[in-house]
Amino acid sequence: MSKKHFKLTDKDIHHIFNSPSKIAIFVAVFVTIVLCVFVLIQMDLKTSKKSVQILSQAEQTKSDAQAVMIDNYKKEVKNILSKYLLQRKKKEFSASKACQSLVNQTVEQVLNLTVPVDYKEFHLKLVVLLDKENKNCSTGAGELDEEWKELLNEYEWLSFP
Repeated sequence: MSKKHFKLTDKDIHHIFNSPSKIAIFVAVFVTIVLCVFVLIQMDLKTSKKSVQILSQAEQTKSDAQAVMIDNYKKEVKNILSKYLLQRKKKEFSASKACQSLVNQTVEQVLNLTVPVDYKEFHLKLVVLLDKENKNCSTGAGELDEEWKELLNEYEWLSFP
């Protein structure tokens, strides 16, 4: 058995397009295919636009959340440090168990905070300074007033009334 290949000749094409009804069917099929392709492209474009909108909304939400996180962090740090620095000014503070207890409590509060990425350096400086303060409590060594002033001046948002 040999395979016969179908070849479309000029005669076949003439025969297909000989009657108006066959031409109308051909045109209808062609137009339908073109319209389907057009509709699919439009749907893809709308989906792409929606995806871009969703992504931009997600970025905006993330940015808003980051701003809220930063604001909360600043408020919490100011609250913790205002209480700590107020207690630190008292005479009975230095070289006592009360000093170590207060410093340890403050360190614990500071370490429990969620730190925004942009504030990690500040957070590290604060923890290191509190660690120095803890060592001063146990040894009665020199004051750290200048270091506290430097930290408070470096970060203006930390200013106290």
